[in-house]
Amino acid sequence: MLAIPLASAVVEMIARMASDDPQTHKEGAWIFFQTGLYCIAAGLVLWTLWRRSFRARPHRLHTDQSDWAWRGVPEMDAPPREHLTLNGDGVLPPRW
Repeated sequence: MLAIPLASAVVEMIARMASDDPQTHKEGAWIFFQTGLYCIAAGLVLWTLWRRSFRARPHRLHTDQSDWAWRGVPEMDAPPREHLTLNGDGVLPPRW
């Protein structure tokens, strides 16, 4: 949504800069200035939205659980299992 006006402004700016008319060059410079202002405003909006979404995330207090369980992946605390395809104990899944 933010990229469409930016892309159209860049295409318009390049088309005006390729012209031989000095007035058209000035208009291209004005579009360049407006594009810069648009990028700054879009950056501020995106930064604000990112900060708001970061504050909306659930924060979990540290408990006596391990680090992986605290992060939401308790399976990582278990010792690693042998690879099923290398030890030959399990039935291999069909490929197709």
